[in-house]
Amino acid sequence: MNKIKLFLLKISLIIFSISLINAGPYEIIWKNTELFESGDYDPTRGVVWNPHTDHLLVATRSDPYPRIEVMDPDSGETLGQLDTTGLSAVQSEEGLSQIDICGDGHIYVCNLGDDISGWNFEVWRYENEESTPKLVFDQMLDSGDESNTREWYGASFEVIGSGDSTYLYTSGWENNQIAVLKLNSRNIFEIDHFIPVPTKNSARHGITALEPGGRLLISGAGTTDPPVRLISSQGEVLAEVPSGTMIGGAASESIHWNLGPYNLISAINANAQAHTITTIQYQEDELGTINFDYFGDISDSLATGNINATAVLRYDSTRNWMYCLDGNNFLAALDLNSLAKVTTPRDTGLFAIELDGKKKEYTHYDRLNKYVRRTLYTTWSDEIIYTAISGNTLYAPYQERGLYLAYNTDPDGTYGTTTPPDEASSIQELPFNADVVVKFDSDDFADLVDDPVAEKWTTGKVYQWNGSEWNSSAIEGLDINYGAMAIIGDGNDSLLTEIGVARNPQGIGTDVSSIQFKAYLTETASDGEVLASFPNNDETGQSVSFYTYYQFDNLSSGMYPAYNVQKIGTCTGIDQNT
Repeated sequence: MNKIKLFLLKISLIIFSISLINAGPYEIIWKNTELFESGDYDPTRGVVWNPHTDHLLVATRSDPYPRIEVMDPDSGETLGQLDTTGLSAVQSEEGLSQIDICGDGHIYVCNLGDDISGWNFEVWRYENEESTPKLVFDQMLDSGDESNTREWYGASFEVIGSGDSTYLYTSGWENNQIAVLKLNSRNIFEIDHFIPVPTKNSARHGITALEPGGRLLISGAGTTDPPVRLISSQGEVLAEVPSGTMIGGAASESIHWNLGPYNLISAINANAQAHTITTIQYQEDELGTINFDYFGDISDSLATGNINATAVLRYDSTRNWMYCLDGNNFLAALDLNSLAKVTTPRDTGLFAIELDGKKKEYTHYDRLNKYVRRTLYTTWSDEIIYTAISGNTLYAPYQERGLYLAYNTDPDGTYGTTTPPDEASSIQELPFNADVVVKFDSDDFADLVDDPVAEKWTTGKVYQWNGSEWNSSAIEGLDINYGAMAIIGDGNDSLLTEIGVARNPQGIGTDVSSIQFKAYLTETASDGEVLASFPNNDETGQSVSFYTYYQFDNLSSGMYPAYNVQKIGTCTGIDQNT
């Protein structure tokens, strides 16, 4: 890739819709303060979530000795400790500082190394949680840069990779370098090189590697408050998060994580009274152009206690939680689900799916599109494609509405037709060759239970193209064997329509690896006015666009279809009178 292209930076401050953000986008599940009450200065500095054991590992500096606590991520309760044989030796050199785990499950923990204090930088390695630690680096780090007035390491700490492609990155207070260590064939770290950073302290608190030996996300603070930056493996600044996009003041740590289609950066500010977290998203195109966007609100202040620069963020992909260690204050688990998903509790549990082996009586969806007051979500399992539309959709007493979901199950072929299966709307032409169209009716519903404010199910039709015309079959109840089913909320519910379309012969078919998809809501009683269309390209919200659609690839690859979503435009065939 051309280096010039890498430096292209396009800042796009498009405020994300907060339709799915509640008052607390970083809900505190639990908060533990016991490890911070010893009276020692900054006694607990590091935490990591171990996906191999589903434990939290917490590094303490001292009191009564350096150790690694094993904690339950669901409750924050201590379960035990790792073997600390030999770790007491680092107590004279500022105890334990940070902890991390790499792709092969090996656990690494470090102390604080400082040339002025005469402390070697030390790294210990655990093969797993049952093993004894092994010292794999013990050396005074010296970058050789005379402008680097202090060689302080261990305050920021990142280990990534596996085997002899394992890299360790570290920096700290008053340091204008990042030390890069690489594991050799004897499982011992050697100095690989030093990376200059733009200003002192700009990697003091946080280093996140996007790939082993590659680009780094850095953050810190000192006499100035540097922005969160993306740098190359040689220190070239590739992008800076624009002022005002993230939290004000210094970022105590920033981390990179992924959720569905989103590349996200979260940062915590523990260097001021704010004690807040912000998350933004960034996108990078094939030219290296990087766009930053807002992603939800800033958290409420998480602490009112001591001000300390030390803070750590770790992401738990199975729960969609963030573990936050705020120096001198607390360790907490934060729920991020309201940031990027909608959660719709249903007493019936009919739409319950299993996510990462943890069955929950509600369905998680990815947000794909928003039109005026309606938002489209989708996800899938091996058996069902789930779609949800929030807002005043199908629930409309005394009105006749139709909600249509059009699919092309063979995007690379020519099978299907652009002619819609009925004339109940003003749509004259679909934007792709559809071979399955599902329609749900608004008022023809029945109670699931006798409660008048309970969810409703709706009837409708499944249309399938046979090569020359549309065949239809009725949806007559809440049974996926009809090919599709839908639950709608009434005026006392969330006004959210949940839809399941079966991946079986009665629904969308069984041999489907990618689809083209469009949803639209019409009024069928009078002139067939199009009330909403997804996707919709009219950014002003003044009219309905109909010439775009989604394409999902690798349909069975996971629970987050938006990993491979494309928004595609084509011609339109909508009646101009509407």
